[in-house]
Amino acid sequence: MKSKIQILALSIAVLYSAVSSAESIDAKKLYMDNCAGCHQGGRVGTRFVPQLSKEQLGALSNSAVSTMIKTGIPGTLMPPWVGKLSEDEISSIAELIRTTNPENLDFTLEDAKKSLEILVDEKTLPNAPIYKSDVMDLMAVMGRGRHAQAPESKIFFFDGKTNKKVAEIETVKAPHILRYHPTNPRWAYVKTDTSEIYKIDLYTMKAVRKVKTAISGPFMAVSWDGKWIAAGSIVPGAVMILNADTLEPVKQYYLKGTDASGKEISSYSASVTASAVGNQFSVAARTLGEVWLIDPNKPDMPVTKINTKLPGEKSTWLYDAFTSADQRYLFLTDRKPNDKIVVIDFKEKKKVADIPAGCNPHVGSGGMLKSNNGKELYISANGGVCSKGTVVTVWDGKDFSLVKQIKTSNSTASVAIHPNAPYIVVDITDDGFIELIDKTTLEVVRKIHVGGNTNYPEYTRDGKYLYIAAGYMGDHLKIFDSKTFNVVADYRIGAPAGTFAHARVLWGGLKGATEKPLGYDFTKN
Repeated sequence: MKSKIQILALSIAVLYSAVSSAESIDAKKLYMDNCAGCHQGGRVGTRFVPQLSKEQLGALSNSAVSTMIKTGIPGTLMPPWVGKLSEDEISSIAELIRTTNPENLDFTLEDAKKSLEILVDEKTLPNAPIYKSDVMDLMAVMGRGRHAQAPESKIFFFDGKTNKKVAEIETVKAPHILRYHPTNPRWAYVKTDTSEIYKIDLYTMKAVRKVKTAISGPFMAVSWDGKWIAAGSIVPGAVMILNADTLEPVKQYYLKGTDASGKEISSYSASVTASAVGNQFSVAARTLGEVWLIDPNKPDMPVTKINTKLPGEKSTWLYDAFTSADQRYLFLTDRKPNDKIVVIDFKEKKKVADIPAGCNPHVGSGGMLKSNNGKELYISANGGVCSKGTVVTVWDGKDFSLVKQIKTSNSTASVAIHPNAPYIVVDITDDGFIELIDKTTLEVVRKIHVGGNTNYPEYTRDGKYLYIAAGYMGDHLKIFDSKTFNVVADYRIGAPAGTFAHARVLWGGLKGATEKPLGYDFTKN
């Protein structure tokens, strides 16, 4: 029988071991490894997920916050972490996010250069695809995964003719945006929410290079000459230019300036877009209320800064954007409280119009409709609910006048349109539906249940099928016949998000546009 002294010594040893284990946990690293994919590196949050700070969570006990982490929050993007992290790890994260405020973190050009990895020797790659599908018919679906990290996070590729899966590629964190190379059909680029960029060989379906460009932020564009990548970030608020062939970082710009109230600030990056007019990048400095035009082919890559603010506007929230069919104009959302679409002229390098939108406009990848009288009409979703109701905004591409606010049953996030498909499709994100809009009357004519958090519809190259994610809570990709809207295929994918047709490069990046040859020079249009 053990003596009281032995029992006491054993108890002290166990207690010391537990305390020592808890103290050895690096809560900040745990957060970056497991939480930053959604809540961002600086804990600043996004449109879909909240900021994690003392102000937000300080009134809660460590036990209450730990329970939320363990069980997740039903009906939201927050998954359960029980079984993924230990009790001590969860407790340490809870303590961090409820007792401290977000940090100002940096990630420099040198940090990016050091992160570059060559995963596959490109000299060993074959000269043609190793599968039978036409590479231009590929559809890529971003599978975030419920925990926004490997092994759940993957890019899924499908054949848009047969709707069969071609391949899947794992990413270290949740993939967010994919951009295809505009002149060479074998390459694509994927950026994660934690700012890793992968160069993908579409012939072998392998990631051949990888680089990290920031701590977090998914925005990215590839120049129309195929030479450059611009990568925008949230943490830090910056944009980085990379060589598209090698992924070598070459220049970084911090988004600093004066906001609408006259205060000197650093801004997050929002949409990064490429235009063939002058082969420029546009970068939306979210809270600065500025669009920065970058010319990567000129010495020192100069910047032209364009003010989007109107007199009296106290704040801006620039977000997503797309370009007109001729690439001359940028249509950029300025969300609450301004609720407008800003029009930037790439040729004249100035703002030319403000278009009144619905509540919290969200253009997604946008869309264009050729009307019966030959007009180019452009279309934007609106992601909020307010006194204006829930609408889809339509405007004239020539004079930028408002044509119509189409009433929808709830808020929307993105639009799908194709010359060969009979309907404009919008996603009713919160309700799990899509709504079909007649191209002539511009009225909703049908509502179809998809499930989950429905988002980001995309037509295939020929317009015969519509891909739609039964999103973050549905864990399914559904594929519809574009005329009957019968389901022709259904794939289980963890938290699917954006879908990207390879034909986007043939459409000039614009849904609804007719095909152009690969590498088409828009400046001659």
